[in-house]
Amino acid sequence: MTRRRRACYHLSGIKNIEGGALFGTCVGFDKLESAAKLGYDYLESNLGHIKSLSEQELKNTKAMLDGYGAKLEAVNCFFPGEIHLAGEDADIEIIRDYTRRAFDNAVFLEIKTCVLGSGRSRSVPEGFDREKGLEQIHSALRVIDDEAGEHGIRVAIEPLNRLETNVFTTVRESVDICRALGLKNIFVLADIYHMVMENEDLGALRYAGDKLIHIHFSNPTAKDSPNGGKMKRIFPAEGDGYNYAPFVQAVKKAGYDGRMSIEANCINFEAEAAEGLKMMKKLFE
Repeated sequence: MTRRRRACYHLSGIKNIEGGALFGTCVGFDKLESAAKLGYDYLESNLGHIKSLSEQELKNTKAMLDGYGAKLEAVNCFFPGEIHLAGEDADIEIIRDYTRRAFDNAVFLEIKTCVLGSGRSRSVPEGFDREKGLEQIHSALRVIDDEAGEHGIRVAIEPLNRLETNVFTTVRESVDICRALGLKNIFVLADIYHMVMENEDLGALRYAGDKLIHIHFSNPTAKDSPNGGKMKRIFPAEGDGYNYAPFVQAVKKAGYDGRMSIEANCINFEAEAAEGLKMMKKLFE
């Protein structure tokens, strides 16, 4: 496939360049049509899947999205688990090649933000020298930053709770590394679920300043699953009992007015996603 590159430019600032908050939802490719019909401003899907598409499959995907009237503006699931940013298996050229190819396809689909969660990929392996592992991760971030700049894409580090990774578990830590490394195209995401899990103070949103470019939202508590057990991180809904006010107020105090995706588990996607969008508008508009 012919590589598609854009001129390097830097996008920063906590105000959405389109103006006004945009509400999206994280969704698999099998739910794109359903999500598009619900009225979300944009959709967020899987970068790994997009990277795997052939040139013809990309064209078909773009035509499909256009047919749905859907805007696929963000992606997550950056690296597959077999690619490691730290440890004996870490290979900077594999990281560079994967990122370049993934961004080539993302540009074709006009994706604007790539979320770097990938907790397994970015963890320092147990027993491996942590300082060396962090140096490897920093090198990987510089490569990703360069590729993002060449492609005109913004990357958002997603702080994940310590059960999912051992590096970048808080918003503050993620912001600090972006600033320390002078990363121009890598920013930070704030996820209410992970912030609750890590008991991170909400002042971190204001601390992030212009490094905050994306939010993942949900009801971070759990509810009973029809298959038994508990289902964590669910769609927000009217009367669900969770107090969203502190997080919403922190977002507003931070001056953030950009993309916010609901990332949630569900039983009935269409019904719960519709209620989630209604709740987002009530809380943030």
